[in-house]
Amino acid sequence: MDYSGLTDIMFANLLGISDKQLRLIKSNKAEFSIDTINKASEFFTVSINKINSEDLEIDVCFREKLALKHKNNIEYYTLLESRPTLRHAIRFTLLENSDFRSNGFITSEIRNLFLEKEWDFSSGYISTGMARNKDLVEIAGKKIIKGKEVHIYKHYCPIKIRFDKNSLFIDEYLVFSKLTEKSTPTHQRKTLVQIV
Repeated sequence: MDYSGLTDIMFANLLGISDKQLRLIKSNKAEFSIDTINKASEFFTVSINKINSEDLEIDVCFREKLALKHKNNIEYYTLLESRPTLRHAIRFTLLENSDFRSNGFITSEIRNLFLEKEWDFSSGYISTGMARNKDLVEIAGKKIIKGKEVHIYKHYCPIKIRFDKNSLFIDEYLVFSKLTEKSTPTHQRKTLVQIV
């Protein structure tokens, strides 16, 4: 469902069930009926066999492809043309932006990127969303704009890679150095592992 950008309420309405029923299903306290499975299969244009498969691969542009497939179905198309969840916008638009990945963006730049897709999220909502999606984004620094300090957000990368003169560090561990162990400063002295 994450790839479609639908909220739980939108998805529940699409299936003709309550959002409470969907929460129960998601927490394994209830199950989908045959009718709801068929409706979901129709919406996602994926066969029931494929849904149950462990090898289901979903394209990053899944939402856009669904919108094209459903352009003549007003019920489905309307859902796909409405603003997606903020997590979807972050995951499939912001994280795919090369400027964001390399330089980072402040909230207003993120908002402008989303507005290009006609997704109107307030700056406050985006800031809150950034804080709630720490598995996707992180605060990479701060900047002063018009006398105010603002966060610079970047793609969250759990492994930190840093080059320092002739050395390579991964998560602050020295992985490779052209320097000899003897000449490595004490504060950097760690087990050396040469990259092959």
